[in-house]
Amino acid sequence: MKETINPDAQILEAAWKQRENDPLFNQDAPLRIFFGPGETDQFLKNVAIDRLGSYAWVTLWETVSPALKSTIADFLSGHRFKGAVILHRPEQGLPPPTTEILFGEVPAEPLIVREHRMRLEVHLRGSRHPGIFLDHEPLRYFLQTQWKPSSAPLAQARVLNLFAYTGSLSVAAALAGAGYVHTTDLSKTTIEWAERNWALNELPKDQARFEWGDTFDLLPKLKKRNELFDLIIMDPPSFSRGKRRVFSTQKDLIELHALALQVLKPGGELATSINSASVPRDRFWSQILDAANQTRCRVQKVQNIEQPSSFPCTFGFPDSKYLKGWIVRKSE
Repeated sequence: MKETINPDAQILEAAWKQRENDPLFNQDAPLRIFFGPGETDQFLKNVAIDRLGSYAWVTLWETVSPALKSTIADFLSGHRFKGAVILHRPEQGLPPPTTEILFGEVPAEPLIVREHRMRLEVHLRGSRHPGIFLDHEPLRYFLQTQWKPSSAPLAQARVLNLFAYTGSLSVAAALAGAGYVHTTDLSKTTIEWAERNWALNELPKDQARFEWGDTFDLLPKLKKRNELFDLIIMDPPSFSRGKRRVFSTQKDLIELHALALQVLKPGGELATSINSASVPRDRFWSQILDAANQTRCRVQKVQNIEQPSSFPCTFGFPDSKYLKGWIVRKSE
């Protein structure tokens, strides 16, 4: 009797095979092992799978059938994952605050993962996100290995990380040798998480400040105090609601960049990116230029910020190529 071929299983196995060429694969580092929108035009395009240690985090952008869930579970268990959780994240609305266990015994306590020189805390239970954006691995690696500030000696460099989430980019800048890192986010919970990541990497407490609050309130205060930075990092969400205003990448990017450029030293660098398929790259760049004009400075591209190879865009779906940005240098 001829064995029935499961096309979804074949798609998942093909993605796994491709990841074997990724340097992070054999390091057991966190890695996106399947990115549906960029790897298939079948229903699996609504699925993403992240490897976090011996466990998997599965994101579903649409409801999937029990049969497809079973295929995903079989694929993961066949590659010796101890367990997996599913986050249902429809395109409209927020995901639920808890996750569904797909299979296995998934620990409730935080899990510590390694990426290059970094150690980071991730959560597999009771969280809307595990705590690390895998698409920003290239930027974390660049900061640790290649970043050389032009506005100050590295040991004296001051870094401001806005919309920092759990602070992985702050840790990367500190591991590079930055003298001071100011980490901010709208959420008090994630700022406390960022502090734990800092401590986990045994970084000096006196070289860090952690502050939660609205970026649009913080930046004018920094300007008033004449606090300037050699590197500013910002990767804002597409949408967020603070106490006094709603932020959207559709309408607020010029204002955000103008505020940031006012506290960036001449010769300093701004690492800016967005996760929005609806904002084209050329429009994003024109908004950065508009912000520079408003603040009477100039900016020059130093390096692109793009998705790593583990986030392929083979099938050309607009939402598969969402991450875009640059490291830019400011001059008067």
